[in-house]
Amino acid sequence: MKKKAGLIQMYSLPGEVSRNEEKALSMMKEAVSKGADMVALPALWNTGIEQEAQMRREADAGGSRTVQMMGDFAVQNHVSVAAGAVIVSENGKFYQRAYAFNRQGETVGQYDQMNEFFPLGEADFIAAGSNISSFMLEGFRCACVIGGDLKCAGLLRMANNKGIDLFFAAAQWTGENAFDWSALLRARAIENGAYAVGVNGCGAPGGKESGGESAVITPRGITEGRLLHEEGILVEEIDSHAFMSMRTSF
Repeated sequence: MKKKAGLIQMYSLPGEVSRNEEKALSMMKEAVSKGADMVALPALWNTGIEQEAQMRREADAGGSRTVQMMGDFAVQNHVSVAAGAVIVSENGKFYQRAYAFNRQGETVGQYDQMNEFFPLGEADFIAAGSNISSFMLEGFRCACVIGGDLKCAGLLRMANNKGIDLFFAAAQWTGENAFDWSALLRARAIENGAYAVGVNGCGAPGGKESGGESAVITPRGITEGRLLHEEGILVEEIDSHAFMSMRTSF
């Protein structure tokens, strides 16, 4: 089985939620036009990196805005969506939450970041999630991780003890951490025998430069395709033969 993933590397302006949403949808449509079966966004694509007070004000209440927007996009464009990660307010707490939607617009995956690592030190108001699970998307067993979760070697194993085929990593890692970002994507791909679809932001939202370098990494740690530091769209093939052959070769 072969499918194509479209990675959306975008510069999100702080305080410009509507503008960022419009840009994300436009770039997602372009990825679909290039043959993507599933599209993936970075972390904080709707707000950019902001200080705590602004993040609190712009948090998506219960995630309803994101769920409606991305679910509608999935249906209208007949595509699956890994909707990066957004700040969600729920029951008096704030979470950084990833969503995944199938072509019917159904929420098939939801995950709150468990490893608190934030470039502006805003972890004091972001609550940690308590569990991670896998979900099916385009015929692949998938999971989502966010930002500093990549530093946790065993986290993806918790998603499904039988293993996953592919994981989405949504981030806003800074340029000075670009080497770590790339190395950790490769490490998590190899140790899980899974494709890594890593989508990072770019530009300098909130005065911190996000390093870009979004990439698709094979289960053997080979870079299938990579963007550099500017905005862009990467569409790469995900081939089930890659992880099936690896699992039978040891």
